[in-house]
Amino acid sequence: ARFLKSAINSVLAQTYTNWECIVVDDGSTDNTSDLVHRFNHPKIKYIYQRNSGLSAARNTGLLASKGEFITFLDSDDCFTPQKIELLMNVMENRPDFALVAGTAALIDENGNPINRKFETKLPKNSFELVFGNPLHVGSILLRREWYIKTGLFDINLKSYEDWDYWLRLVLAGGKLESINKTVSFYRFHTSQMTRNSQQMTEASFAVLKKIFDDPNLPLEWQPLKNKAFSFSYLRATANAYLNEDYKNAKVYLSEACRLYPELMNKKGDLLLRKIFGWSDLPKVKSPFEFLQTIMRNLPEEINSELKGNKSRIMSGFAVQKAFEYNENEDFYNTFFYLKQGIKLNWLWLLNRGVVKIFLSTLLNGKYKEIKTDHFSVKDF
Repeated sequence: ARFLKSAINSVLAQTYTNWECIVVDDGSTDNTSDLVHRFNHPKIKYIYQRNSGLSAARNTGLLASKGEFITFLDSDDCFTPQKIELLMNVMENRPDFALVAGTAALIDENGNPINRKFETKLPKNSFELVFGNPLHVGSILLRREWYIKTGLFDINLKSYEDWDYWLRLVLAGGKLESINKTVSFYRFHTSQMTRNSQQMTEASFAVLKKIFDDPNLPLEWQPLKNKAFSFSYLRATANAYLNEDYKNAKVYLSEACRLYPELMNKKGDLLLRKIFGWSDLPKVKSPFEFLQTIMRNLPEEINSELKGNKSRIMSGFAVQKAFEYNENEDFYNTFFYLKQGIKLNWLWLLNRGVVKIFLSTLLNGKYKEIKTDHFSVKDF
């Protein structure tokens, strides 16, 4: 119950006031019950059940809910004050939408910003959701009639149960929409990284197996199977590298490329873009060092394909990150990444933009500055 008070307070702070809050206690042995009852609020309902898992807890909440719209909040996360209002405005104007989602800002155990976003980028074609889960479960608003059509969460899944739900929602005919507004805070726990990676890998494959084993799967979904499984192997690869499990990382990455050979087209351009994306994961402490580690531990067949291009690849990544940090006025990291990029490929010194930023940062002493954001959820 460490973060539960903040979670409930973020509901009480909503600018939209017509809500009910159902707290499902999934067999806790701490002071959860006392904490909830101390609120003594007529809109807060407490339900205790024997420990049955996250999906079962969400199902209990769904079955007990009465509202026309439904959202979810894990006990260690928080809503922004306008979360419900922002999403309700969309749903009321578009009755054809089954679900609308915003973005989530990442915070650490102490409520401090991690300076990363759980961005919601829905694919143009809804069936492309099989390639991955772009939605944060605490950042959505679901229309009740579509929960009735879709059913409950799958209690057999220990992870990715929300992804499975969105896929089933789309298969039932539901329309999904997103807005580029931060509506929740997602608390990232570093201690969960190792414990959950294998569970997430297994669940990811289980979700896809359910989808593609369905004899009634629409025709346009069926050709996506290999690519979908390939992208799941890529997620497993990222987790393996993060956990320094290089043996499995190589196995997963080889399988991803076997299932979807297009990853290696144009000297591995798509694969490299995927790998570069991993550097933005909240679990990564030093993006540049993380990518260097990956480049040193690639499967042999992929390593040979990229041989001779590694310095160019890493140099390009470093300069790209430098420009991103410069745009955000993070001059410390701008200087660091420019140094790395130039060290790997001195030809960047012939690039006017690179030289301009490098000299400006160096001569003005800006590289000594570290930009920080000042927002917290501690007040909830």
